[in-house]
Amino acid sequence: MRIRHSVYVTVFAAALSASLCFAQTRAVSKLSEAVFEGRPFFTDSALYNSYDLGGSPLGLFEKGTPRFDARFDYRYDELGDRSGQYWNAPELTMGNPGKIFFRAFYDPSALSGKKADNTGNKVDTVADLPLHRFGLVLASQGTSGSLRGAFTLVGFYGEQRWDHYDDYRMTGGFERVRFDIGSQLHPLLRLGMFVGGDVRYEKNNVSNSARSCQTNLPEVGVNLDVGGEDLPVRGNLDFSYAWSRFVYTERDGVNEPAIRNDSLSIFLTAQGNFSPMPDKLVLKPGLLLGVTNNSGRMHDPEEGNNYPVNLGNIQQNKEYGLKSFWFGAGTGAGILGYADLHVEYTLTALWLECGSYYTPPPVASRTLHHTAFGVSTNLNKYLEMPITITPRLAYFVSGKSDMFGVPQARLSSDPLNPALHSTKQALYEPQNFLKGFEHISGFTLGIDGSVLEGQAEASVYGTFLSSGALDKGGLEFGARVGFFLK
Repeated sequence: MRIRHSVYVTVFAAALSASLCFAQTRAVSKLSEAVFEGRPFFTDSALYNSYDLGGSPLGLFEKGTPRFDARFDYRYDELGDRSGQYWNAPELTMGNPGKIFFRAFYDPSALSGKKADNTGNKVDTVADLPLHRFGLVLASQGTSGSLRGAFTLVGFYGEQRWDHYDDYRMTGGFERVRFDIGSQLHPLLRLGMFVGGDVRYEKNNVSNSARSCQTNLPEVGVNLDVGGEDLPVRGNLDFSYAWSRFVYTERDGVNEPAIRNDSLSIFLTAQGNFSPMPDKLVLKPGLLLGVTNNSGRMHDPEEGNNYPVNLGNIQQNKEYGLKSFWFGAGTGAGILGYADLHVEYTLTALWLECGSYYTPPPVASRTLHHTAFGVSTNLNKYLEMPITITPRLAYFVSGKSDMFGVPQARLSSDPLNPALHSTKQALYEPQNFLKGFEHISGFTLGIDGSVLEGQAEASVYGTFLSSGALDKGGLEFGARVGFFLK
Protein backbone atom coordinates (compact mmCIF):
# COMPACT_ATOMS: atom_id res chain seq x y z
CA MET A 1 0.00 0.00 0.00
CA ARG A 2 1.47 3.34 -1.05
CA ILE A 3 -0.56 5.76 1.05
CA ARG A 4 1.83 8.11 2.82
CA HIS A 5 2.03 8.23 6.60
CA SER A 6 3.78 11.63 6.78
CA VAL A 7 0.63 13.54 7.59
CA TYR A 8 -1.65 12.75 10.52
CA VAL A 9 -5.12 14.14 10.97
CA THR A 10 -7.12 15.16 13.98
CA VAL A 11 -9.40 12.72 15.77
CA PHE A 12 -12.46 14.23 14.13
CA ALA A 13 -10.99 14.26 10.63
CA ALA A 14 -9.85 10.64 10.86
CA ALA A 15 -13.27 9.65 12.04
CA LEU A 16 -15.21 11.31 9.27
CA SER A 17 -12.88 10.20 6.47
CA ALA A 18 -13.37 6.59 7.49
CA SER A 19 -17.08 6.88 8.13
CA LEU A 20 -18.08 7.67 4.56
CA CYS A 21 -18.36 3.99 3.62
CA PHE A 22 -20.65 3.06 6.50
CA ALA A 23 -24.42 3.26 6.27
CA GLN A 24 -26.07 4.46 9.46
CA THR A 25 -29.69 4.67 10.46
CA ARG A 26 -31.50 7.97 10.87
CA ALA A 27 -32.25 6.99 14.49
CA VAL A 28 -28.60 7.36 15.55
CA SER A 29 -28.22 10.88 14.16
CA LYS A 30 -31.62 11.84 15.62
CA LEU A 31 -30.53 10.52 19.01
CA SER A 32 -27.39 12.66 18.86
CA GLU A 33 -29.44 15.72 17.86
CA ALA A 34 -31.88 15.24 20.75
CA VAL A 35 -29.08 14.75 23.27
CA PHE A 36 -27.20 17.91 22.31
CA GLU A 37 -30.39 19.96 22.42
CA GLY A 38 -31.33 18.56 25.83
CA ARG A 39 -34.44 16.74 24.63
CA PRO A 40 -35.71 13.16 25.15
CA PHE A 41 -35.35 10.64 22.34
CA PHE A 42 -36.92 7.19 22.48
CA THR A 43 -39.18 8.26 25.36
CA ASP A 44 -40.71 11.02 23.19
CA SER A 45 -43.84 9.81 21.36
CA ALA A 46 -43.71 12.78 18.94
CA LEU A 47 -40.65 11.20 17.25
CA TYR A 48 -42.41 7.93 16.43
CA ASN A 49 -42.83 8.29 12.70
CA SER A 50 -40.91 7.13 9.65
CA TYR A 51 -39.38 10.59 9.11
CA ASP A 52 -37.65 11.09 12.46
CA LEU A 53 -36.69 7.43 12.92
CA GLY A 54 -36.33 6.27 9.30
CA GLY A 55 -35.55 9.37 7.24
CA SER A 56 -38.61 8.93 5.00
CA PRO A 57 -40.51 12.08 3.95
CA LEU A 58 -43.70 10.01 4.18
CA GLY A 59 -43.47 10.29 7.96
CA LEU A 60 -44.23 14.00 7.67
CA PHE A 61 -47.83 13.11 6.87
CA GLU A 62 -48.07 11.69 10.42
CA LYS A 63 -46.44 14.79 11.91
CA GLY A 64 -48.84 17.02 9.97
CA THR A 65 -48.10 18.93 6.76
CA PRO A 66 -49.31 22.56 6.78
CA ARG A 67 -50.25 24.71 3.80
CA PHE A 68 -47.10 26.77 4.26
CA ASP A 69 -44.14 26.35 6.59
CA ALA A 70 -40.93 28.38 6.86
CA ARG A 71 -38.04 27.40 9.14
CA PHE A 72 -34.81 29.26 9.90
CA ASP A 73 -32.12 27.43 11.89
CA TYR A 74 -28.64 28.28 13.10
CA ARG A 75 -26.17 26.07 14.97
CA TYR A 76 -22.60 26.64 16.16
CA ASP A 77 -20.30 23.83 17.37
CA GLU A 78 -16.83 24.06 18.84
CA LEU A 79 -14.81 21.37 20.60
CA GLY A 80 -11.04 20.97 20.54
CA ASP A 81 -9.46 22.07 17.26
CA ARG A 82 -12.52 22.10 15.05
CA SER A 83 -15.60 24.26 14.79
CA GLY A 84 -18.59 24.62 12.54
CA GLN A 85 -21.41 27.04 11.80
CA TYR A 86 -24.56 25.69 10.17
CA TRP A 87 -27.43 27.73 8.74
CA ASN A 88 -30.77 26.82 7.28
CA ALA A 89 -31.66 29.82 5.14
CA PRO A 90 -34.48 28.89 4.93
CA GLU A 91 -36.41 25.61 4.68
CA LEU A 92 -39.74 26.10 2.93
CA THR A 93 -42.63 23.64 2.76
CA MET A 94 -45.75 24.24 0.67
CA GLY A 95 -48.69 22.10 -0.33
CA ASN A 96 -52.18 20.82 0.33
CA PRO A 97 -52.31 19.54 3.95
CA GLY A 98 -52.42 15.75 4.19
CA LYS A 99 -52.30 15.27 0.42
CA ILE A 100 -49.19 16.72 -1.20
CA PHE A 101 -46.24 18.89 -0.24
CA PHE A 102 -43.07 20.29 -1.74
CA ARG A 103 -40.04 21.14 0.40
CA ALA A 104 -36.92 23.04 -0.67
CA PHE A 105 -33.93 24.08 1.42
CA TYR A 106 -30.48 25.64 1.24
CA ASP A 107 -27.99 25.06 4.07
CA PRO A 108 -24.72 27.02 3.94
CA SER A 109 -22.09 25.97 6.50
CA ALA A 110 -18.65 27.19 7.53
CA LEU A 111 -16.37 24.42 8.84
CA SER A 112 -12.81 24.79 10.14
CA GLY A 113 -10.17 22.65 11.83
CA LYS A 114 -6.41 22.50 12.45
CA LYS A 115 -4.10 20.10 10.64
CA ALA A 116 -1.21 18.26 12.28
CA ASP A 117 2.53 18.11 11.65
CA ASN A 118 4.64 14.97 11.10
CA THR A 119 4.54 14.05 14.79
CA GLY A 120 0.79 14.38 15.11
CA ASN A 121 0.97 17.63 17.09
CA LYS A 122 -1.49 20.36 16.22
CA VAL A 123 -0.08 23.36 14.36
CA ASP A 124 -1.48 26.75 13.48
CA THR A 125 -2.42 25.87 9.90
CA VAL A 126 -6.20 26.02 9.73
CA ALA A 127 -8.38 24.44 7.07
CA ASP A 128 -11.63 26.20 6.15
CA LEU A 129 -14.49 24.70 4.19
CA PRO A 130 -17.49 26.81 3.16
CA LEU A 131 -20.02 24.10 2.33
CA HIS A 132 -23.26 24.52 0.42
CA ARG A 133 -26.06 21.97 0.83
CA PHE A 134 -29.28 22.12 -1.12
CA GLY A 135 -32.20 19.84 -1.69
CA LEU A 136 -35.83 19.25 -2.42
CA VAL A 137 -38.53 16.80 -1.43
CA LEU A 138 -41.80 16.04 -3.21
CA ALA A 139 -44.36 13.78 -1.52
CA SER A 140 -47.99 12.86 -2.18
CA GLN A 141 -50.63 10.47 -0.92
CA GLY A 142 -54.19 9.52 -1.75
CA THR A 143 -57.13 10.61 0.37
CA SER A 144 -57.15 7.36 2.35
CA GLY A 145 -53.36 7.12 2.52
CA SER A 146 -53.47 3.66 0.94
CA LEU A 147 -50.83 4.74 -1.56
CA ARG A 148 -48.17 7.36 -0.93
CA GLY A 149 -44.85 8.21 -2.52
CA ALA A 150 -41.94 10.66 -2.28
CA PHE A 151 -38.79 11.73 -4.08
CA THR A 152 -35.78 13.25 -2.27
CA LEU A 153 -32.66 14.89 -3.71
CA VAL A 154 -29.91 16.39 -1.53
CA GLY A 155 -26.62 17.70 -2.95
CA PHE A 156 -23.56 19.51 -1.63
CA TYR A 157 -20.50 21.38 -2.89
CA GLY A 158 -17.50 23.09 -1.29
CA GLU A 159 -13.85 24.11 -1.75
CA GLN A 160 -11.59 23.59 1.24
CA ARG A 161 -8.55 25.88 1.64
CA TRP A 162 -5.66 26.27 4.10
CA ASP A 163 -4.43 29.60 5.43
CA HIS A 164 -0.73 28.94 4.59
CA TYR A 165 -1.05 26.96 1.35
CA ASP A 166 -2.25 27.64 -2.18
CA ASP A 167 -3.80 24.18 -2.50
CA TYR A 168 -7.51 23.70 -2.35
CA ARG A 169 -9.72 20.62 -2.29
CA MET A 170 -13.01 20.37 -4.11
CA THR A 171 -15.67 18.14 -2.62
CA GLY A 172 -19.19 17.58 -3.86
CA GLY A 173 -21.86 15.15 -4.85
CA PHE A 174 -25.31 13.93 -3.96
CA GLU A 175 -25.59 12.66 -0.42
CA ARG A 176 -29.11 11.39 -1.01
CA VAL A 177 -31.18 10.41 -4.02
CA ARG A 178 -34.14 8.46 -2.75
CA PHE A 179 -37.54 7.14 -3.86
CA ASP A 180 -40.07 6.19 -1.15
CA ILE A 181 -43.35 4.35 -1.52
CA GLY A 182 -45.70 3.39 1.27
CA SER A 183 -49.19 2.70 2.48
CA GLN A 184 -51.46 3.31 5.44
CA LEU A 185 -52.41 -0.35 5.90
CA HIS A 186 -54.51 0.40 8.99
CA PRO A 187 -55.19 3.52 11.08
CA LEU A 188 -52.59 2.12 13.49
CA LEU A 189 -50.12 0.65 10.95
CA ARG A 190 -48.00 2.26 8.21
CA LEU A 191 -45.53 0.55 5.87
CA GLY A 192 -42.85 2.26 3.81
CA MET A 193 -40.09 1.10 1.45
CA PHE A 194 -37.32 2.97 -0.33
CA VAL A 195 -34.53 2.60 -2.83
CA GLY A 196 -31.81 5.19 -3.26
CA GLY A 197 -28.12 5.94 -3.32
CA ASP A 198 -25.43 8.58 -3.07
CA VAL A 199 -22.18 9.60 -4.74
CA ARG A 200 -19.38 11.73 -3.25
CA TYR A 201 -16.34 13.01 -5.13
CA GLU A 202 -13.21 14.74 -3.86
CA LYS A 203 -10.15 16.13 -5.68
CA ASN A 204 -7.12 18.27 -4.85
CA ASN A 205 -6.05 21.00 -7.28
CA VAL A 206 -2.34 20.08 -7.45
CA SER A 207 -0.84 18.21 -10.43
CA ASN A 208 -1.34 14.42 -10.21
CA SER A 209 -3.73 15.30 -7.40
CA ALA A 210 -5.37 12.87 -5.04
CA ARG A 211 -8.96 12.11 -5.90
CA SER A 212 -11.57 9.74 -4.59
CA CYS A 213 -15.12 8.65 -5.29
CA GLN A 214 -17.50 6.78 -3.01
CA THR A 215 -20.97 5.46 -3.79
CA ASN A 216 -23.73 3.74 -1.87
CA LEU A 217 -25.62 2.22 -4.77
CA PRO A 218 -28.12 0.93 -4.29
CA GLU A 219 -29.40 1.35 -0.75
CA VAL A 220 -32.74 -0.23 0.09
CA GLY A 221 -34.88 -0.23 3.19
CA VAL A 222 -38.20 -0.89 4.89
CA ASN A 223 -39.88 1.01 7.70
CA LEU A 224 -42.83 -0.15 9.82
CA ASP A 225 -44.58 2.44 12.00
CA VAL A 226 -47.14 1.28 14.59
CA GLY A 227 -49.39 3.39 16.78
CA GLY A 228 -51.86 6.23 16.91
CA GLU A 229 -54.03 8.26 19.23
CA ASP A 230 -56.10 5.19 20.21
CA LEU A 231 -53.08 3.07 21.14
CA PRO A 232 -50.97 3.74 24.28
CA VAL A 233 -47.91 2.12 22.68
CA ARG A 234 -45.87 3.41 19.73
CA GLY A 235 -43.27 1.44 17.78
CA ASN A 236 -41.01 1.89 14.78
CA LEU A 237 -38.92 -0.74 12.99
CA ASP A 238 -36.35 0.47 10.45
CA PHE A 239 -34.23 -1.75 8.18
CA SER A 240 -31.69 -0.67 5.55
CA TYR A 241 -29.01 -2.35 3.45
CA ALA A 242 -26.37 -0.57 1.37
CA TRP A 243 -23.80 -1.69 -1.19
CA SER A 244 -20.85 0.70 -0.99
CA ARG A 245 -17.83 1.11 -3.28
CA PHE A 246 -14.83 3.38 -2.84
CA VAL A 247 -11.89 4.15 -5.17
CA TYR A 248 -8.87 6.34 -4.45
CA THR A 249 -5.98 7.69 -6.52
CA GLU A 250 -3.01 9.18 -4.64
CA ARG A 251 -1.08 12.37 -5.54
CA ASP A 252 1.51 10.48 -7.63
CA GLY A 253 -1.21 8.93 -9.77
CA VAL A 254 -1.06 5.52 -8.09
CA ASN A 255 -4.41 3.80 -7.76
CA GLU A 256 -4.94 2.41 -4.28
CA PRO A 257 -7.01 -0.73 -3.66
CA ALA A 258 -10.73 -0.30 -4.23
CA ILE A 259 -12.96 -0.98 -1.23
CA ARG A 260 -16.27 -2.83 -1.31
CA ASN A 261 -18.61 -2.67 1.70
CA ASP A 262 -21.96 -4.27 2.45
CA SER A 263 -23.73 -2.54 5.34
CA LEU A 264 -26.82 -3.66 7.22
CA SER A 265 -28.76 -1.70 9.84
CA ILE A 266 -31.82 -2.74 11.87
CA PHE A 267 -33.28 -0.55 14.63
CA LEU A 268 -36.40 -0.98 16.75
CA THR A 269 -37.76 1.75 19.01
CA ALA A 270 -40.85 1.47 21.20
CA GLN A 271 -42.56 3.78 23.68
CA GLY A 272 -45.57 3.53 25.98
CA ASN A 273 -47.82 6.05 27.69
CA PHE A 274 -49.46 5.04 30.98
CA SER A 275 -51.17 6.91 33.82
CA PRO A 276 -50.91 4.94 37.10
CA MET A 277 -52.18 8.05 38.91
CA PRO A 278 -54.54 9.94 36.56
CA ASP A 279 -54.01 13.72 36.52
CA LYS A 280 -50.96 13.27 38.77
CA LEU A 281 -48.42 10.99 37.10
CA VAL A 282 -47.87 9.89 33.51
CA LEU A 283 -45.10 7.40 32.70
CA LYS A 284 -43.55 7.17 29.23
CA PRO A 285 -41.14 4.20 29.16
CA GLY A 286 -39.03 3.71 26.04
CA LEU A 287 -36.86 1.01 24.48
CA LEU A 288 -34.19 1.02 21.75
CA LEU A 289 -32.69 -2.08 20.11
CA GLY A 290 -30.39 -2.09 17.11
CA VAL A 291 -27.77 -4.06 15.21
CA THR A 292 -25.40 -3.05 12.43
CA ASN A 293 -23.08 -5.23 10.37
CA ASN A 294 -20.44 -4.00 7.96
CA SER A 295 -18.43 -6.40 5.78
CA GLY A 296 -15.54 -4.92 3.82
CA ARG A 297 -12.86 -6.19 1.47
CA MET A 298 -10.13 -4.81 -0.77
CA HIS A 299 -10.04 -5.22 -4.56
CA ASP A 300 -7.31 -4.68 -7.13
CA PRO A 301 -7.72 -1.24 -8.75
CA GLU A 302 -8.44 -1.00 -12.46
CA GLU A 303 -5.44 0.86 -13.87
CA GLY A 304 -6.49 3.72 -16.14
CA ASN A 305 -10.16 3.04 -15.40
CA ASN A 306 -10.44 3.65 -11.67
CA TYR A 307 -14.17 4.17 -11.12
CA PRO A 308 -16.56 2.69 -8.53
CA VAL A 309 -18.26 0.59 -11.21
CA ASN A 310 -14.94 -1.14 -11.98
CA LEU A 311 -13.55 -3.40 -9.26
CA GLY A 312 -10.69 -5.83 -9.88
CA ASN A 313 -9.93 -9.15 -8.23
CA ILE A 314 -10.41 -9.60 -4.50
CA GLN A 315 -7.16 -9.16 -2.55
CA GLN A 316 -6.70 -12.12 -0.26
CA ASN A 317 -6.67 -11.75 3.54
CA LYS A 318 -7.70 -8.08 3.34
CA GLU A 319 -11.27 -8.51 4.51
CA TYR A 320 -12.71 -7.03 7.69
CA GLY A 321 -15.98 -7.04 9.60
CA LEU A 322 -17.41 -4.57 12.08
CA LYS A 323 -20.56 -5.34 14.07
CA SER A 324 -22.46 -3.36 16.67
CA PHE A 325 -25.35 -3.93 19.06
CA TRP A 326 -27.39 -1.07 20.51
CA PHE A 327 -29.56 -1.23 23.62
CA GLY A 328 -31.39 1.68 25.16
CA ALA A 329 -33.91 1.97 27.98
CA GLY A 330 -35.41 4.83 29.91
CA THR A 331 -38.55 6.61 30.88
CA GLY A 332 -40.20 9.98 30.73
CA ALA A 333 -42.57 11.22 33.41
CA GLY A 334 -45.19 13.94 33.56
CA ILE A 335 -45.79 15.14 37.11
CA LEU A 336 -49.05 16.94 37.93
CA GLY A 337 -48.95 18.53 34.49
CA TYR A 338 -46.25 20.92 35.71
CA ALA A 339 -42.97 19.15 34.88
CA ASP A 340 -41.74 16.62 32.34
CA LEU A 341 -38.67 14.55 33.15
CA HIS A 342 -36.69 12.01 31.16
CA VAL A 343 -33.90 9.56 31.95
CA GLU A 344 -32.37 7.52 29.11
CA TYR A 345 -29.47 5.07 28.94
CA THR A 346 -27.91 3.66 25.75
CA LEU A 347 -25.24 0.97 25.40
CA THR A 348 -23.27 0.37 22.18
CA ALA A 349 -21.22 -2.84 21.95
CA LEU A 350 -18.75 -3.09 19.03
CA TRP A 351 -16.74 -6.01 17.59
CA LEU A 352 -14.01 -5.85 14.95
CA GLU A 353 -12.43 -8.66 12.93
CA CYS A 354 -9.66 -8.22 10.33
CA GLY A 355 -7.93 -10.50 7.84
CA SER A 356 -4.42 -11.83 8.41
CA TYR A 357 -2.88 -9.12 6.17
CA TYR A 358 -3.46 -6.52 8.89
CA THR A 359 -1.73 -6.27 12.23
CA PRO A 360 -3.97 -7.50 15.08
CA PRO A 361 -6.42 -4.75 16.08
CA PRO A 362 -5.16 -2.92 19.19
CA VAL A 363 -8.84 -2.70 20.19
CA ALA A 364 -10.94 -5.60 18.90
CA SER A 365 -14.06 -4.85 20.96
CA ARG A 366 -15.42 -1.88 22.80
CA THR A 367 -18.49 -1.01 24.87
CA LEU A 368 -19.72 2.58 24.96
CA HIS A 369 -22.15 3.91 27.55
CA HIS A 370 -24.37 6.95 27.25
CA THR A 371 -26.66 8.48 29.90
CA ALA A 372 -28.90 11.53 29.53
CA PHE A 373 -31.50 13.12 31.76
CA GLY A 374 -33.42 16.38 31.79
CA VAL A 375 -36.44 18.30 32.98
CA SER A 376 -38.73 20.91 31.41
CA THR A 377 -41.73 22.88 32.65
CA ASN A 378 -44.40 25.03 31.07
CA LEU A 379 -44.32 28.46 32.72
CA ASN A 380 -47.91 29.06 31.63
CA LYS A 381 -48.94 26.65 34.38
CA TYR A 382 -47.76 29.27 36.86
CA LEU A 383 -48.34 32.58 35.03
CA GLU A 384 -50.92 33.86 32.56
CA MET A 385 -49.04 35.03 29.47
CA PRO A 386 -49.95 35.62 25.80
CA ILE A 387 -47.07 33.38 24.75
CA THR A 388 -46.18 29.81 25.69
CA ILE A 389 -42.74 29.46 27.30
CA THR A 390 -41.09 26.15 28.24
CA PRO A 391 -37.55 26.21 29.68
CA ARG A 392 -35.49 23.02 30.04
CA LEU A 393 -32.34 21.74 31.77
CA ALA A 394 -30.49 18.59 30.71
CA TYR A 395 -27.19 16.76 31.12
CA PHE A 396 -25.48 13.90 29.33
CA VAL A 397 -22.26 11.91 29.66
CA SER A 398 -21.12 9.60 26.91
CA GLY A 399 -18.20 7.55 25.66
CA LYS A 400 -17.11 7.52 22.02
CA SER A 401 -14.44 6.01 19.83
CA ASP A 402 -12.96 7.67 16.74
CA MET A 403 -15.89 6.54 14.62
CA PHE A 404 -18.70 5.43 16.92
CA GLY A 405 -20.80 6.70 19.78
CA VAL A 406 -23.81 8.92 20.33
CA PRO A 407 -21.82 12.22 20.10
CA GLN A 408 -20.02 11.21 16.90
CA ALA A 409 -22.80 12.10 14.46
CA ARG A 410 -23.19 15.55 15.99
CA LEU A 411 -19.50 16.36 16.31
CA SER A 412 -18.43 15.11 12.89
CA SER A 413 -17.53 17.95 10.52
CA ASP A 414 -17.86 15.78 7.41
CA PRO A 415 -16.59 16.46 4.74
CA LEU A 416 -13.93 18.71 6.31
CA ASN A 417 -10.50 17.03 6.58
CA PRO A 418 -7.57 19.30 7.61
CA ALA A 419 -4.92 16.95 6.10
CA LEU A 420 -3.35 18.25 2.91
CA HIS A 421 -2.94 14.83 1.30
CA SER A 422 -3.57 11.16 2.09
CA THR A 423 -7.03 12.18 3.18
CA LYS A 424 -8.45 8.63 3.12
CA GLN A 425 -5.69 6.88 5.05
CA ALA A 426 -8.02 5.74 7.82
CA LEU A 427 -10.12 3.71 5.37
CA TYR A 428 -7.11 1.48 4.67
CA GLU A 429 -6.41 0.79 8.34
CA PRO A 430 -9.51 -1.12 9.52
CA GLN A 431 -7.52 -2.56 12.41
CA ASN A 432 -7.68 0.93 13.97
CA PHE A 433 -11.42 1.49 13.57
CA LEU A 434 -12.10 1.20 17.32
CA LYS A 435 -9.12 3.20 18.59
CA GLY A 436 -9.35 6.59 20.24
CA PHE A 437 -11.67 6.53 23.26
CA GLU A 438 -12.85 9.66 25.05
CA HIS A 439 -15.55 10.80 27.43
CA ILE A 440 -17.74 13.71 26.37
CA SER A 441 -20.29 15.38 28.63
CA GLY A 442 -22.63 18.30 28.16
CA PHE A 443 -24.94 20.53 30.19
CA THR A 444 -27.84 22.17 28.35
CA LEU A 445 -29.89 25.28 29.06
CA GLY A 446 -32.74 25.84 26.61
CA ILE A 447 -36.10 27.49 26.14
CA ASP A 448 -38.97 26.95 23.68
CA GLY A 449 -41.71 29.46 22.93
CA SER A 450 -44.77 29.80 20.71
CA VAL A 451 -47.54 32.32 19.93
CA LEU A 452 -50.64 32.52 17.72
CA GLU A 453 -51.85 29.10 18.87
CA GLY A 454 -48.53 27.55 17.96
CA GLN A 455 -48.35 28.92 14.42
CA ALA A 456 -45.16 30.85 15.25
CA GLU A 457 -42.52 29.23 17.40
CA ALA A 458 -38.91 29.70 18.43
CA SER A 459 -36.25 27.79 20.31
CA VAL A 460 -32.81 28.65 21.65
CA TYR A 461 -30.34 26.54 23.62
CA GLY A 462 -26.73 26.33 24.71
CA THR A 463 -24.87 23.10 25.52
CA PHE A 464 -21.57 23.43 27.37
CA LEU A 465 -19.31 20.53 26.35
CA SER A 466 -16.35 18.90 28.04
CA SER A 467 -13.95 16.35 26.53
CA GLY A 468 -11.83 14.19 28.81
CA ALA A 469 -9.37 13.17 26.07
CA LEU A 470 -8.85 16.70 24.75
CA ASP A 471 -8.94 18.25 28.23
CA LYS A 472 -10.81 21.15 26.69
CA GLY A 473 -14.25 22.64 26.86
CA GLY A 474 -16.58 23.35 24.00
CA LEU A 475 -19.95 24.77 23.12
CA GLU A 476 -22.94 24.08 20.95
CA PHE A 477 -25.38 26.94 20.47
CA GLY A 478 -28.55 26.70 18.46
CA ALA A 479 -31.55 28.86 17.54
CA ARG A 480 -34.65 28.01 15.52
CA VAL A 481 -37.56 30.12 14.29
CA GLY A 482 -40.58 28.76 12.47
CA PHE A 483 -43.90 29.96 11.11
CA PHE A 484 -46.65 27.94 9.48
CA LEU A 485 -50.19 28.24 8.12
CA LYS A 486 -52.54 25.29 8.47
